Amino acid sequence: MSPRSDCGQPRDTAKTSALSEDLEMNKTTHSSGAPDMKGAFNELQSLAESRGMASFGVADISDPPIEVRFVPKETVSGLNRAISMACRISDPVIETLEDRPTPTYRYHYRQINQLLDSAAAAATTWIQSKGYGAFPVPSSQILDWERNKGHVWHVAIACRAGIAWWGRNNLAVSPLYGARVRYVTVLTDMPLPPSPRLERDCGECVECIAACPAGAIGHYPEEFDVEKCNALLSKFSKELSLGVKICGLCVKACRGEKNWRPR
Repeated sequence: MSPRSDCGQPRDTAKTSALSEDLEMNKTTHSSGAPDMKGAFNELQSLAESRGMASFGVADISDPPIEVRFVPKETVSGLNRAISMACRISDPVIETLEDRPTPTYRYHYRQINQLLDSAAAAATTWIQSKGYGAFPVPSSQILDWERNKGHVWHVAIACRAGIAWWGRNNLAVSPLYGARVRYVTVLTDMPLPPSPRLERDCGECVECIAACPAGAIGHYPEEFDVEKCNALLSKFSKELSLGVKICGLCVKACRGEKNWRPR
């Protein structure tokens, strides 16, 4: 008797075997037969750039482990690499801010998040086509509103992936674009080579301290007052009918090496 599939139809064991072989053959390989992970890194980076991403890096999140919240542990078990991608915020849009977020900034913020999530979905599709697993983490999804937390802290991933450092404004600061970027993460079991970390910090720059209307920023990242920041974000969201907790003033103050200014 022929073995049957889950739907009750006879299973073609020859086709099933061929499909398994095709999946193995489809994994990115080097001429030596070993997985070509450097090539996979480059292809994913090119894919990210084609989707409008300004920065791309890979982190090993297994040692020390980075917490992935609000999903069953077995779902993300073995996903020990994290791809971090960054998208630039429009400099002219961020320059519209004076003492509070604007409707224009709110709309642009959401569009950037959509672009990030689209890039993460594209990377996930590519990785899975090579026979590996991938979990795209939404760029701006809050699952615990009381503590303002999502699946992962994109800042920690970006810093470990070598595309940013932890700024005194509690954001991931890009050397080129400062805090004028937003980030997204893709978790995967594809053994991509980790990117070297940046051995940098904010140095003598304290522009964000004076720019913060909540007085939440200290001289060291560890001194950042999350409660003060969240209180003002909630106030802005309610008073301005934003529907999202944003401010942007410390983002505006942190320009990076590109240092774009209105002409």
